[in-house]
Amino acid sequence: MPKNVRLKGDYSENSAVLYFQKRDFYVFKCCQNHGAVDIITIDSRNRSLKLWDVKTQSYRKDGTKISRLPRRKRVGHRIINIIYYDIDKEVCFIPKKRKRRKK
Repeated sequence: MPKNVRLKGDYSENSAVLYFQKRDFYVFKCCQNHGAVDIITIDSRNRSLKLWDVKTQSYRKDGTKISRLPRRKRVGHRIINIIYYDIDKEVCFIPKKRKRRKK
C-alpha cells in the first residue's frame, strides 16, 4: 500500500481502470493532472459514454467513511460519476445515488 497521497491516487486510478476493463469497457485515462475527470469509459455492449472521478476511500478515526464529492458535477451536458477504491480491502465500488429531497 502506497504511503504518499499522490501515489495512493495513482494506485486507485489504475485499479479503477482494471475494474472497468474486467467488465468489458473501453477505458481512457485523462492526460491532465488537475482535471475534473480521471477516467472516460465506453460500454462495449451499448456504446454509452461515462465520465468518472476516482476517489480513494478514507476513514475517520472512529472508523466511519468519509464521503467525497466531485469537483464539478457536469462537463458540458455529461454528468461526472464517482467510483471509490478502498486500498485496505482492494475493492472498487460505485456508491448508490441518494434520492432527492422533496421540496
